[in-house]
Amino acid sequence: MSSMHIKPALSGKNKPANENSKPVSNLGRPTADQAKEIRSRIIHAATLVMSQKGYAGSSMDDIAMAAGVTKRTIYTRFASKEAVFLALITENAAHITNSFVPPGNIKEPSEYLEEFAWHILNALLSGQNPALMKLLASESIRMPVLAEVTQQSLDQLVSFIQEPLEKIIGKSVGAAYLTWAAEIFIYLVINPSIGLAICNKQPPSEDSLRLHNKRAVKLFLNGVRGAADD
Repeated sequence: MSSMHIKPALSGKNKPANENSKPVSNLGRPTADQAKEIRSRIIHAATLVMSQKGYAGSSMDDIAMAAGVTKRTIYTRFASKEAVFLALITENAAHITNSFVPPGNIKEPSEYLEEFAWHILNALLSGQNPALMKLLASESIRMPVLAEVTQQSLDQLVSFIQEPLEKIIGKSVGAAYLTWAAEIFIYLVINPSIGLAICNKQPPSEDSLRLHNKRAVKLFLNGVRGAADD
């Protein structure tokens, strides 16, 4: 399993490495690789700035300075600060869902669920993700499209565990039940990240997270088979 790394949000002593970079020149058209790198720098800088200052407290000037580019460079790629925020939330969610690679030596479905649960929990509690979850919750009312991004990510996560769930249940159940069970499992697993991001709880230790992960999987497996009979 991967080790837990809970990194602090950006502080005055922890500025992005490229904050003092020279602004990107407006002369000449950037290559495809350069354009991709510039966009990545903008997204990374916006993630750090908004994690520290919040959405309302962040400006395009802040993001430009942190990224080492001009505001004009940002506006040629994003129509607004809202577009930057949507992009960073979308790309971060995609990274979490797409980075899960089931280990090849797992044979039991329950072991698969444990690996999956640890990956999601570890990802949500790493880096700026707790701050981003808080921003996602606070801005979703104003930006309904964020709910769509969240649902798409949840749907993809659900698809990863429907097959092992069906094997664990050991009987034929409908697709609706499998989807419901998978969503319940995910919500049960990510509870510590919700407590940290939404309820301002203290970051849990790795040992307590591993214990939570183990108990969450066990609790779920003890109930999911019986619930299929209802």
